[in-house]
Amino acid sequence: MGHEMTVNDTMVSYRKLPWHGLGTVVDEAFTSADAIVLAGLDWEVELLPLSALQMIPEEVITPAHLSDPWEGGATKTTAYIPKYWSIEDKFATMAMDNNQIFGVVGGQYTVVQNREAFAFLDSLASDGEVTYETAGSMKDRAHIFMCVKLPAGTKVAGEEYDIYIVVSNFHDGSGALRIDVTPVRVVCKNTQVAAFGQAIRTWRLRHTTSIIDRLEEARNTLELTRNYNEEFTQIMERLALEEITRSETVSTLNKIWMPKGDLQISEVGASVLTNLELSDTIPEDHRHTKYGLFNAATEFLDWKQDFRSSTSVSRAEQQFGRIDKNTKVKGDLLAVLAGV
Repeated sequence: MGHEMTVNDTMVSYRKLPWHGLGTVVDEAFTSADAIVLAGLDWEVELLPLSALQMIPEEVITPAHLSDPWEGGATKTTAYIPKYWSIEDKFATMAMDNNQIFGVVGGQYTVVQNREAFAFLDSLASDGEVTYETAGSMKDRAHIFMCVKLPAGTKVAGEEYDIYIVVSNFHDGSGALRIDVTPVRVVCKNTQVAAFGQAIRTWRLRHTTSIIDRLEEARNTLELTRNYNEEFTQIMERLALEEITRSETVSTLNKIWMPKGDLQISEVGASVLTNLELSDTIPEDHRHTKYGLFNAATEFLDWKQDFRSSTSVSRAEQQFGRIDKNTKVKGDLLAVLAGV
């Protein structure tokens, strides 16, 4: 499942229903404390020491007649006795509300509770700097996310882009806590991956004893995001000024969609190229620029790509999956074009 949200995962979304149709939609703005409850994240994580279980065989003699142990002889059987061996420097992470085990971590791992991971954004919200947009869990509650929107987006060549701060925490030890400033609104795993790919500002905080202090440092340095709109605009405007030849366009498209067989360009790449050359929504001034190529690909992926299936259910599933996949593809293309 592309969104990686199981039946045990929950989320909350401000005003917009996510494409996967899951979660609770609220019409009123909320704080991180509200989000913890609305998204079903009001539980804590605990570290449990690990042990290895060994079943040791032991011979057991059972008399044939309990009243006279020696009458008729005795029988020998083997029983297995459990023995536990402590494992140094290894712990299991467990949800305290239902004893769910998330994963195994090392001795230096420090738990960051959901409320701790999200609360540092409240200072920005109290100043009117951000609006909480989404929060929730994925991968059977092991991965947690919160997404807030900055009050002002950016505009490049007539295109509007919203800007978000995304906090992601991983209770199974599979990743560091990270804070990303990105134009992608996170509602699932694939949009989270796309947000990572398109982020210009990123903080990665390993789960060590210093993580709470470093979380405070990240909050203090978030004022750098006030320049993010300008930085993002500069990148897009730079792409609008950088011309790209047809051969360079084909080469770029082939980095994203590999051609098969004897084709010089993939079918999708050829369709994007055609859209770049013919679409009346691409301004002539940008038709032969990297910015024009990015917008031609975005327009094709979002509005013109064809998908076929025999049933309405599978068509819907394919469309939803395509939306998620396309978000990541656009991030990959932007990274190639911007050289980041």
